[in-house]
Amino acid sequence: MLDLVIIGKGPAGLSAAIYAARAGLSVTVIGTEYSSLSKAEVIENYFGFSKPVKGSDLLSEGKMQAESFGVDVLSDEVLSIVIDYSNPIFKILTSTATFECKSVLIASGRPLPLVKIPGLKEFEGKGISYCTTCDGFFYKNSAIGILGNSDYAMFEAFEMETFTKKITIYTNGKPLSLSPDLAEKLHRYKLNERPIKQLLGDELLEKILFNDDTVDIISGLFIASERPSGLDFAYKLGLSVEEGRIITDDEQKTNIKGIYAAGDCTSTFKQLSVAVGQGAIAAKSIIDFCKGKIWHRKLNLEQTLMYHILMQ
Repeated sequence: MLDLVIIGKGPAGLSAAIYAARAGLSVTVIGTEYSSLSKAEVIENYFGFSKPVKGSDLLSEGKMQAESFGVDVLSDEVLSIVIDYSNPIFKILTSTATFECKSVLIASGRPLPLVKIPGLKEFEGKGISYCTTCDGFFYKNSAIGILGNSDYAMFEAFEMETFTKKITIYTNGKPLSLSPDLAEKLHRYKLNERPIKQLLGDELLEKILFNDDTVDIISGLFIASERPSGLDFAYKLGLSVEEGRIITDDEQKTNIKGIYAAGDCTSTFKQLSVAVGQGAIAAKSIIDFCKGKIWHRKLNLEQTLMYHILMQ
């Protein structure tokens, strides 16, 4: 079992990995190649660089530095964080593997821009949801949809099976992009790949209108497009969230022991120096935690069901 799994291989995650590994912790960093820093062509305000530097170059150096201390840096998509309170440990589920660890650092940045579909904003909280764990209960035996085309959409569909079997995956015109293991389970759901024109209803969401003017009757639509962000993990785990960011204390601790957050998912000031500093602070807290602190919390029924569904 690992001491620490870091979700996100941007500056906050890699900074934390370096500090934690140097202190003797076993560390794995898991993330995709979508760090916003990688798109920065010119950075002129980062301490220690008299000449402009590319964000991708900084990330590459940070990755090599972390690996030099024994950190495993993996390119994969984290789909879910599950808390096993019987041990207690965390289980990190990716597209290809499961990792067990004593602590977790969420450093996966801010959410991607919302899907732009007419009617989506109007029906948020009235049939549109971003969290199956939070709102799935309200759609027992109802016809619901999962909007997405990736492994993340499939995991959201798995979770909704606790509440209903009437599940359709809507790709909104995008081709499916599933790992082989999950593609084999697609037959459990209806699939609709038509582009969506508009979401319709009176006070609540009732219909999906497609570009070809066909209509699906639906009670709820769960947004699971692209990849899960730090906020998606936060909502499912019950972390405190305010104004689109995960709330932490001055040691980067969340309201759940063993879970930490750093970088853009926690900060209103999206700067490289802030992310690196928060990563270092989080690592110090995690080092103290892994070298002696223990925690306990009871597992509720909903979390038990989620765990068994995701382990299928």
